[in-house]
Amino acid sequence: PEPPVLPETPLYPLLHTNTPHPDMTYPGFPYPPNTPLYPSHDHVQRYHSSYVNYHNLTQFIRLHHKVIAARWDGDSESGKWDIEVEYQHPGGEEGTGHGTLTTRRTFNHLIVANGHNHYPRLPKWNGTEGWLAGSPPGTPEREIIHSIYYREPEKYTNRTIVVVGTGGSGRVVALQVGMPV
Repeated sequence: PEPPVLPETPLYPLLHTNTPHPDMTYPGFPYPPNTPLYPSHDHVQRYHSSYVNYHNLTQFIRLHHKVIAARWDGDSESGKWDIEVEYQHPGGEEGTGHGTLTTRRTFNHLIVANGHNHYPRLPKWNGTEGWLAGSPPGTPEREIIHSIYYREPEKYTNRTIVVVGTGGSGRVVALQVGMPV
């Protein structure tokens, strides 16, 4: 099946890590003093930006590029990865301000981080459609959502909520929607 439409980011305003920052540091590059033990996404973003700037890594970062093909050229002892990449180029097609270009480069290593856990999986139960359709008059429409679509606890004020799942996101959402606003 086609993957669902995803939000631009799973981040929401009250999001904090569920891992203490000392466990997330790069060797020799600690988080700044007074960083909360479980930092917000803003702290984590600033940390990564500082690391990139300190080590002058911006020149190696390419956003909005798509790997079209990857081929190992060699044997089990030596060789290189031949990578074909597609990207949007400013200026391209007339009237659009951009065009698609393809480039090919070779690398010693290939790391695949394809985000296969990025797509939400919702459990199925008998009676789901009937329950969703049966919102009592004068109440908010019933819904079943994955935590990737969660944004703010205020939406759930004075509503009965069931959180299914024992992962970090489920725990955080349960704590936030259960807190008085």
